Amino acid sequence: MACTATATPQVVQDVQQILHLESAPLLKGSFDRPNIFYKVLAKDTGTSLQDMVKWIAKQHASHVSKNEKCSGIVYVHKREETESIARDINSFANHSIVAASYHAGLKKEERNRVLEEWSCDKIQVAVATVAFGMGIDLAHVRYVIHWTLPKTVEGFYQEAGRAGRDGLPSHSLLYYSPDDVRFFKFLLSKQQQRAESKFQALEQIVKYCTLPQCRRNTLITHFGGTPVQCNKTCDYCRNPDKVKRNMQQASIVGDVLGGHNKSKRVWNGNKKRVRGDFDDDEDEETMARDWGDDGYMVGDLRVTGGLDYGHVEEEPRVTKKRSSTLGFVSASSLAGGSSSRGGTNGFLKASTVLDRLARMEEKASSRDETFSSEFESERPPPRAVIIPEHFRIAPPPPKSNQPPPPPAPTSKDYGAKAEQLRLELEALDAERERRMKALLTKRAGK
Repeated sequence: MACTATATPQVVQDVQQILHLESAPLLKGSFDRPNIFYKVLAKDTGTSLQDMVKWIAKQHASHVSKNEKCSGIVYVHKREETESIARDINSFANHSIVAASYHAGLKKEERNRVLEEWSCDKIQVAVATVAFGMGIDLAHVRYVIHWTLPKTVEGFYQEAGRAGRDGLPSHSLLYYSPDDVRFFKFLLSKQQQRAESKFQALEQIVKYCTLPQCRRNTLITHFGGTPVQCNKTCDYCRNPDKVKRNMQQASIVGDVLGGHNKSKRVWNGNKKRVRGDFDDDEDEETMARDWGDDGYMVGDLRVTGGLDYGHVEEEPRVTKKRSSTLGFVSASSLAGGSSSRGGTNGFLKASTVLDRLARMEEKASSRDETFSSEFESERPPPRAVIIPEHFRIAPPPPKSNQPPPPPAPTSKDYGAKAEQLRLELEALDAERERRMKALLTKRAGK
């Protein structure tokens, strides 16, 4: 059995051929997510970032006034932008909304803390790279915002689908900029292998943003589904003239801000940075790796041919700052596979691949700690300091009036708690069903 959530008809056909499942039954569900409102916004206006922060604050204020939970995700590509946008949200909302950054450069303990606090509503907004993906299933995510253009329709569909898991109205906002497209094409032009399929995938997400047609049905037909009635649940179907007008205006503004030499000084929507400048830790080589060749990013998965265990591809890369060789490994070698571990037609468990990914991520995040420990080892050992007796503080005497510890919970306590949780879940299910019926009734009335 082969299962996936975002396979195009071509990928389904490739999987059937590779796994020899041509005669097996094929079951397909609907790709429509009727409770998500899809919207594309132009990022080439001077107030785009401020407008996004204001929109986020407004969403949370609206749900708080109704005593409803509200969480959100903002996806970006650059690590530095996760931190700057999180600061902007915290500052604008005067810390009534807590936003935190999440990216692979953080230590594992910090990433786990952010994910845990976001899951229990101590943090309301996660500003993250696509590293914030696997295992996320929070029901009350009310919006998913893509501040930078996703690389594929598949990745966008997966990430946007993390909104509205409880079936209630939610939003998908995508900020589109032609400069993002040019920058991605620049990165792809430096890749010699598998670049053509990535160019095609990039063109598909550009069509989603720019073609004058229903956003919802663009996604559905991309995956081979049957078009549905949008009922004005995307920005184009709600007001097509306004969408066309906004995109034309953004194009003109982008040309003015970008100047004549767009290849080096193109504005990217960030109030402090221009496209084409690279930091020390974010040169062309790093950004090219982030495209997914050795990043194994969710949404970038493709069937590129038969699985050849133990095969390793290497592609030399030369950057402006230094010359180096990057080893690009296949998914099979990532899994530690060889012909002795399943043969050329064998398949390893997904858990094995994910375990190795986790170890690779831990190794990358521990580099700073290793450098710090090596630096510390070069220092002379500290000398012991003897404290005179008259300077020492005597420990406080033990308290004899401490209250006894509370009794351990009994099976009756656990049973009462379980019954309380069961009643709360039933109430939540009833409320969700009521709201879904109200939503469907409202749409049917339109």
